[in-house]
Amino acid sequence: MSESKEGDSKSSSSEVVALVREFCMSSHFEEEFEKFAETYYEEFKGVTEMQEGEEHRLEYYDIYNTYLSKFEGKIERFLEKVRSCFGCGIYGDHGPLY
Repeated sequence: MSESKEGDSKSSSSEVVALVREFCMSSHFEEEFEKFAETYYEEFKGVTEMQEGEEHRLEYYDIYNTYLSKFEGKIERFLEKVRSCFGCGIYGDHGPLY
């Protein structure tokens, strides 16, 4: 890969990372994360009191999968939008992406 193309790739990657960071720090994303935490707060209250070697409840795995589906899914969909915008050259105007 030429230095120019490699530099462009690094620049594009940096821009994508910056967009994802901005998306994850948006008030909408943070509000949804807080709602999720409030919903499942009671489930995790006793975790800090667990003894060494004690197993986590199976329900935690279900909550973890719900978390992955909800938040990683949001990030994946956002990345798809970013990718399509990079392809059409309008990635600088990312306001409507989220």
